[in-house]
Amino acid sequence: MEVTAGLLQKLVDKNSTRKLDQHDYREKYDGYASRYTALESRMDSLEKSGRGKEASQYDLFSGFLAGLSEMGELPVDGF
Repeated sequence: MEVTAGLLQKLVDKNSTRKLDQHDYREKYDGYASRYTALESRMDSLEKSGRGKEASQYDLFSGFLAGLSEMGELPVDGF
């Protein structure tokens, strides 16, 4: 959830400093917001069922993958 919130903030910041196509901006924003809501719902249900640790690990991994998929290039050095 933290990574998704970070991606949302980055998108909002980018929109405030650059002229972005508002249709594309809104689509990305809505996608991130939906992802965040889904993660929040999953976290709540897992915490209620006593699986908070698993939810936390799922959230971290899911956020990592989401952030990785947003990168244009992978940050790989030394090859």
